[in-house]
Amino acid sequence: MLEETQKAFDNREYAWSAQMVNYLYKLDEQDAEVRLFKAKVLRQLAYLSTGANARSHLLTQALALEGKITVPRLVPPQPQFIAAAPQTSVDYFRVRIDPEKSGETDKVIRLEFTDGEKPVVGLHVRRAVAEFLPDPDGHYRGADIAIAMSGEAWTGLYLSQTTIADLVGSGAAEIRKGSLEEATASFDLFDRYRPEKAVLVAPYLHDPH
Repeated sequence: MLEETQKAFDNREYAWSAQMVNYLYKLDEQDAEVRLFKAKVLRQLAYLSTGANARSHLLTQALALEGKITVPRLVPPQPQFIAAAPQTSVDYFRVRIDPEKSGETDKVIRLEFTDGEKPVVGLHVRRAVAEFLPDPDGHYRGADIAIAMSGEAWTGLYLSQTTIADLVGSGAAEIRKGSLEEATASFDLFDRYRPEKAVLVAPYLHDPH
């Protein structure tokens, strides 16, 4: 099929060539020949594009396919910003709930920060969603799990650099209500941030040359 994509390219049917090579790319994202050919087609489409945004998008993907750059799909906040206002990132954290894992869960998590502007916030995980609680003490039901930690400790948890068990084991966090097992299970309902997977184009694992 690569021969057909080359024929389309030689005939200046670049859009058709790009569509065909993408079928091959989806079969094996690490096929060096396919990646380089797709990059060539996208670069040619970029040269013909009259829009700056489209041209930039096409050239960026071409460079990523060649292994020259990595294009992140998600850029997390800087650690110092998370640590300075942990309650804000708790609100953001709610969107990482896994609906399949959390579908049968009904738990209120109270997070007590030993520093920062607002010392107490929470999350109510129920029916596959997580609701941010700016005032968990005023919520209609009490906390099932309460955890105390610093903004720095929360930063490591938010960026998936550590776990509740590690924080408790090191003394950086304290379980004030509930058990470590319950706390661990509750946070396992949220997606972990994995930089190597949060990319627009799969990383090139082999030398293109």
